[in-house]
Amino acid sequence: MKIDYEAIGARIKAARLQSGLTQKNLAEKLCVSPRRIGGAEKGISKISLDLLADLSVALDRDITFFITGMQISSENYLEPEIREAFSALNNFDKKRILAIVWRIKELDTQ
Repeated sequence: MKIDYEAIGARIKAARLQSGLTQKNLAEKLCVSPRRIGGAEKGISKISLDLLADLSVALDRDITFFITGMQISSENYLEPEIREAFSALNNFDKKRILAIVWRIKELDTQ
């Protein structure tokens, strides 16, 4: 599996901008150079797990968000994948899946 550092960098940049921080502000919070933040955002430099963990705290994101693009801590993080998989099914299989889901929901309420 190849790590997509450009995608990780784009997510870092988006989270930084959403937090209203400049590269310089974020770098100061993390005790790194603004150049290090810029390199990570562009996917030029391979980001360490330590820095990624620090970024997740500073930008208030789950670390998996930067890697996968999904906020795992949110309740509905799987919905896009479920929708995509479900839409690819034929109607017969959709009915079977719905029957299974309703049965699981029944068991959960017992």
